[in-house]
Amino acid sequence: MIKCGIARCTSEQFEKIEKNDYIRFKKNKYEYDVLVEDKSKFKKKYKIEIIDKPRIEEIMIMYVKGEK
Repeated sequence: MIKCGIARCTSEQFEKIEKNDYIRFKKNKYEYDVLVEDKSKFKKKYKIEIIDKPRIEEIMIMYVKGEK
């Protein structure tokens, strides 16, 4: 079972996320994409509703173009 996910959040939501609660992030024009290890724990802690199941391409992009 895949536990990781990509949370889609606003800049206000992103500012509240602790650095040790995500793997990588990528800032887009209107939102942040945040790669998280366990999407259910992350969803409970931060109340962010949009957490997608990542494709392998998305994970690779987060590691190459994302920031820590």
